[in-house]
Amino acid sequence: MNKINVDKYVRGRIAKDDYPGSGVVSGIVALLDKYPGGPIGLTWNGGVAITYNDYQHAKKTYQKYLADPSEYERTRTHDPRLDPVNPRGHLGPLLGW
Repeated sequence: MNKINVDKYVRGRIAKDDYPGSGVVSGIVALLDKYPGGPIGLTWNGGVAITYNDYQHAKKTYQKYLADPSEYERTRTHDPRLDPVNPRGHLGPLLGW
């Protein structure tokens, strides 16, 4: 994937980066290279969705963010163990990071 595509299809799709320093951009590129055609999604907030529950969580949090960004910030989890789309939870196991 070239830089223009990475900027357009990866960086350009993150509306709000809730996971700074996670390496999600390079991780998504690596996941797509390693698992072409896999059900790998980049979420609106820089997370990674693979399972149905991940996608549902991303949908729910995006709706909450659109309805009230300050309420979203106040109530979102900061514990990576409780956040199903936290990139570190997927990138490490799938890429050996």
